[in-house]
Amino acid sequence: MRAIPYAPSKVKTNVIVFLIIILATTVTLCGCSQSDNSKVSDPAPDPVLTRIEVDVPAPTVASGTTSNLTATGVYADGTTKDVTNDASWSSADGAIVAVADNGSVTAVSTGSGQVTASVGDVSGATQLHVNDATLSYLELAPLAARTGKGIPIAVNALGHFSDSTLFDLSTQATWSSTPAGVQFNVVGNRLFATSVSAGEYTLSVSLFGKVATIPLTVIDGNLLGIDVTVSTPTIGVGASSPISAVGYLSDGSSLDVTAVVKWSRSSALASLDVGHAGPIVRGESPGTVVLTASFNGVSGSKTVTVSDALLLSIQIKSDTDQMLVGQSLTLTSIGSYNDGSRRDITQTVLWSSSVESIHVSNATAFKGRVTASEVGTTEISASSANITAKITLHSVRAAPVRLEISPVSVRLPINTQLALTATATYADGTTRDVTADSTWESSDNQKVNASNSPRGIASALAVGEAVLTAHFDTVVASVAVTVTHAVLDSIEISPRALILAKGTRAVATAMGNFSDGSTLNVSNQAQWQIDGPALVLAER
Repeated sequence: MRAIPYAPSKVKTNVIVFLIIILATTVTLCGCSQSDNSKVSDPAPDPVLTRIEVDVPAPTVASGTTSNLTATGVYADGTTKDVTNDASWSSADGAIVAVADNGSVTAVSTGSGQVTASVGDVSGATQLHVNDATLSYLELAPLAARTGKGIPIAVNALGHFSDSTLFDLSTQATWSSTPAGVQFNVVGNRLFATSVSAGEYTLSVSLFGKVATIPLTVIDGNLLGIDVTVSTPTIGVGASSPISAVGYLSDGSSLDVTAVVKWSRSSALASLDVGHAGPIVRGESPGTVVLTASFNGVSGSKTVTVSDALLLSIQIKSDTDQMLVGQSLTLTSIGSYNDGSRRDITQTVLWSSSVESIHVSNATAFKGRVTASEVGTTEISASSANITAKITLHSVRAAPVRLEISPVSVRLPINTQLALTATATYADGTTRDVTADSTWESSDNQKVNASNSPRGIASALAVGEAVLTAHFDTVVASVAVTVTHAVLDSIEISPRALILAKGTRAVATAMGNFSDGSTLNVSNQAQWQIDGPALVLAER
């Protein structure tokens, strides 16, 4: 360094030079420190919880029953999160509705009670109505369970009540097996049966004096593979999609293993939320991520693409702009992007309603489901990335005057199934498909079973006749089903040839030709197989 020319004395000059050196060094060091700090970004603050939504499987329940509530946190950045297990739960009147720490509520006596979920200073509530309906009978699903040693299988006990309502009693009922050796465990909101020994078992369930049974076959075989399904394989940053897994046994049968597998991801470009209502994948940064489901050393994977395409618009899709008080309506949302793609973003958008008495859910299991407790009009909004779509819905009390089942007559070969449709006609002349809202029953479950999970499926079990009945609100309809000896001769798949672009999909149909000359769509009953790795099968 060169000294400053001004120097009255040598000592003074040295002092000045020393000070300048110190000052220069200090400035340099401070500059380095400032430069380093500029490279370190502060961690992003946690999003602020703005409200909590509480969802119940059914707003009206029978006294003595137990159901599981779901609490969904809505944040200032538009994201949502299942906070069921993080919330503090309370009941305004424990003599009517009692609530446990995990959001499980028990209907103690008739009346109406409010249940509240709180996280910090934020809370949300729902109203639960309790009536005096009694249990008529229990329906178990599947009709015949099949799994491998040590592999849990989901079993459901559905209760049919005197007011024609249907309620899932799986986790409340008492389960047992003959012979002994089957373990029953609750995972999330579902009940699973597991046996470490191969053999034939009878599963029994009892509740409120009613008993039902189903056979369980445990094969001496292993899980050969797992098929992972992502509802929306391409998602945007911040968007999410439900995921599921199906396991394939060595005898060719399959079962849902979504709740029992271990989920993992190949990178932090996407995050996994294995929550109260089921697992979802959420996009964090653009790129591709491999999701893997593993169980007992067997795994299956699916690639998810997190796209950086920009959302341009949102369309809300609804079958109608009118709904009945006490009933539900499920909406979907479709996003259009700047790369020309259109995607189902029902799980991604933030749903809201302008009227409190008409609620739209943001819970993973019920996303987009609208329920109305009073007559009124609301504006339903779906928002994502500062883009919002709106539709207007009206809730009315128009009563259904007629119920019709199609087809009007049914002949089924033994060991086949057929999906029935129930259509309600209202006093104002409008019609609506109420298959999923109706309660189905059979006059002879030994010959023809009427499924309520999913609803409206007729299963031919033995040769003979039975009458299937659908109940909806105050109207009832029936259809006669005849089960024949006909056997399957051949299956025809259409289309016979497919040409697909990479990443696209097509639907194939399997039609069964039977010995009596009849035909039946067996697509959902057939075991599908693809030769070659270029294509994958997905459930419809």
